[in-house]
Amino acid sequence: MVIDGLKREGVVIIKMRNDIKKVTVNNKTKVEKILLKIGINPESVIVFKNGKLITEDDYVENGDEIEVLPVSSSG
Repeated sequence: MVIDGLKREGVVIIKMRNDIKKVTVNNKTKVEKILLKIGINPESVIVFKNGKLITEDDYVENGDEIEVLPVSSSG
């Protein structure tokens, strides 16, 4: 986030089944980078940002909330 020409860090809230994490971000950050930062394989989950489905190539920024749900398959 930039305020008065100065770069400021922000926080993205990450909600998972049994946990909530806060990750510090600088400006816009790719979902993939955030997931890897907290030890989650981006290909093993689906992600919603502010209630909308997004991909690992989308960006999040200060104040966004993302929900991370595991992908499951049955055979």
